[in-house]
Amino acid sequence: MSKYKVKINCTECGKEVERYKKEEYSNETFWKPMIETYRKYIGFNSEVWVGVDFDQTLVQTNGLGEHAFNPGKPVKPILKLVKRLIKNNIPVKIFTARVDFAPETIPAVESWCLKYVGTKLPVTNIKSAGMFCLLDDRAYNVTPGGNIIYGK
Repeated sequence: MSKYKVKINCTECGKEVERYKKEEYSNETFWKPMIETYRKYIGFNSEVWVGVDFDQTLVQTNGLGEHAFNPGKPVKPILKLVKRLIKNNIPVKIFTARVDFAPETIPAVESWCLKYVGTKLPVTNIKSAGMFCLLDDRAYNVTPGGNIIYGK
């Protein structure tokens, strides 16, 4: 078992499974080797990137109503992680449904990123083979090839 993993019991079936330790997600020494391994795994020299949901993941507000054009305060642990990834030359993209339902709000997302992250991040709603992982308040972890859900 990797030094980055811990064994837990699946909330769905009770079986013991491996999961990454939560504290490792904020550790840059965790990300670089994982991304290099993934780059080799996908077998081509694609840009490997980390997707970060905007509303209620990177930002405390939900992006609706008054917050559509005026996003709220950052979720500090996620903001800190995004800054660490960027500092370590790991590409980050904002992965948001806003591109689909409210594209006119994308400039507000870009301005927010400039203010809090220190740089304008690409904004998308399209996955690619290069997306290493997605940090999202609505996502569930599912085992590859299976249907075991670890929970939020």
